[in-house]
Amino acid sequence: MRLYPIRVSRRMADLLLNRNEIPSIFLMIGVLVVVSALNVSNANAQTKNLDAVEVSALVELVSADKSKKIEVESHSWNVPLDTTFQTFMGNFSLQLKATKIDSNRVRLTAFLATVGKRPDSHTKRFTMELGLPARMKNIRGKDGASYILTLTPNKFSELGEDYCEFNHWDSSSFRYDPTANFDLHYVPKTLGDFHWNNMKEILEGSYRRFKKAMNLNMPGKMSYYLYPCASPSIGWDSRFGYSIDPTRDVIISIYSHSFVSVSPILANMTRLMRSTGHSPPFLVEGIAGLQNFPEYETLEALRNEELIPITEILTTKGYYSADPVLSVSQAGSFCRYLTDSLSFGKLRRWYVASDDLNIQSKFEEIFGMPIAEVEENWINYLSELWPPKSDFVNRSITEGATLHTELALDLLLTMLKRDQTLADSLRSYFEVAPRYSELGKYKEARRAYKTLFDNAKEGSSQRSSYLHRYADLSKHVGEFDIARESFEKLKEIDTNRRNAADLNLAILDMIEGDTAGAIVSFGNLLKRKVGPIIKLEALLYRATALSVCKDYADRDKARELFSEAKGVANYLAQSAPDNPLHMMRLGLASMGAEDYLSAEQSLELALFLEFRTSFIGRELIALGNLADLKGERAKALEFYRQAKERDNSILTQRSADKYITNSYQFVAK
Repeated sequence: MRLYPIRVSRRMADLLLNRNEIPSIFLMIGVLVVVSALNVSNANAQTKNLDAVEVSALVELVSADKSKKIEVESHSWNVPLDTTFQTFMGNFSLQLKATKIDSNRVRLTAFLATVGKRPDSHTKRFTMELGLPARMKNIRGKDGASYILTLTPNKFSELGEDYCEFNHWDSSSFRYDPTANFDLHYVPKTLGDFHWNNMKEILEGSYRRFKKAMNLNMPGKMSYYLYPCASPSIGWDSRFGYSIDPTRDVIISIYSHSFVSVSPILANMTRLMRSTGHSPPFLVEGIAGLQNFPEYETLEALRNEELIPITEILTTKGYYSADPVLSVSQAGSFCRYLTDSLSFGKLRRWYVASDDLNIQSKFEEIFGMPIAEVEENWINYLSELWPPKSDFVNRSITEGATLHTELALDLLLTMLKRDQTLADSLRSYFEVAPRYSELGKYKEARRAYKTLFDNAKEGSSQRSSYLHRYADLSKHVGEFDIARESFEKLKEIDTNRRNAADLNLAILDMIEGDTAGAIVSFGNLLKRKVGPIIKLEALLYRATALSVCKDYADRDKARELFSEAKGVANYLAQSAPDNPLHMMRLGLASMGAEDYLSAEQSLELALFLEFRTSFIGRELIALGNLADLKGERAKALEFYRQAKERDNSILTQRSADKYITNSYQFVAK
């Protein structure tokens, strides 16, 4: 989903059918194993079928003089029986509760509340036969217009065994952490529990900018719920997988490995409608997203001659029928053009005055120009637009924070292609290089860091940092000689990185078969005063060498080192429990100490929290090693195969091939 900045996922329809979408690491990698580390065996899915009733909903808008009636939107949901169901459609938040009377009848309670400064609420209780509609009329619209909601229970159904049971009406399901403008709610031991803090600044920053631009002065906080799966108690937006309730300042998104619909723009939409009332989604989503670089997709569509005529997406029905990414991007870009080139005051007046009956005529009345003429001017404006680098960078940061790393990289690469000076390119490479690395694009990342190093100021800390990354990436692409030369050079130009360089030189010794030299080097490092991470890595590597290398095996000494490593790893993990590297190292230490239960819990949690390809490979290899030690060879082989598929690092590939051929075992000596 890309509702600025959400990426559209074509999996949304499948997601809504597959209710059990809690983020399990083994769903992510395709291995069906219970995730004991997360202790969610019965936290996400019921093991019995849940009864529901399929309900169709139609919203129509009637003009004040009753001469016009148009369809605004329609949906169909499987509403769980005896459970509060919530959604938003038309100009109102809607709650339904259905109770089965007999095989052909249902009792349906519907409550709706419109948004805006003068809310209108309606409650109806219907006893209905299947297939027969019931209506709620005279729902207040603008300028005397009114909405009609038609509800039709079609048939009873079952949601299947693996449905997502969470419901934010049940406060016991969620915990929350407060920020300045939000209460961020999450289900304990799901991805939102560990990562809510990653999104905090993005949500706050976006809303503060929007609040200032719109001159909003609204008290209270918004409640942002991070669901781990698609609960059937929510009527999800079928394009992007979110739900909002502006009447209660509630935002609901899915946040899992398989699907993310978190976006700061949802907060803008919620507060825009709560403060100013409803308008067609072209204006709601366009104004809410105009500060978030909507031109990115719009410019691409312009180049490909794929722009949708504006008049085709002004109404709700037309907007929802069009390509979702393009309709949202065009709405935002068009609203931004109106703000920059004409008048934000007029844009706001257009929003306040418009509904699906009059949105085009109100535009021409307020702006005093035919919309076709303004659209042509907008396209000409786009043809000459050269967005600043900050637009690409800021949007990329937002996409990265909401786990859309491929899109984050695409934005930066587009920016890089547009650079016309070396200074501009270097600023782009500074942003691009870490994204390449995160996604396991090692060769590209290595080239980027080499460019940055070659052009960095002599003696600067940045130059040392670039060389360090270049050297490390050289290991991953199999350029071991260059890696060794680079780490030696790193010691020369930056004494502060001497210990890190020596650690990596010892690792290279192990990779290239000099186990005896590596064991000595790791031991020498441990005699120095080094930081906890370098100490921990040295302990783990030395202990591993003493455990698996036949010629140098000393399991008693290895156990001692692993035990010490476990203490350091515990300290680091407690200081940053959402850091997957700390959890991975704790898992490796526990495995070496033969505490296999703790090792499994830590390694599974590390993989659950990890999104960087470069570390996923190492975590999968570690889980395979653990399975081998436990005598679970089939499971180990699956982990090794997954590592080969997920991470193309030479180090990961060599390790996986090695352990596919021969199982990982400690040498008994």
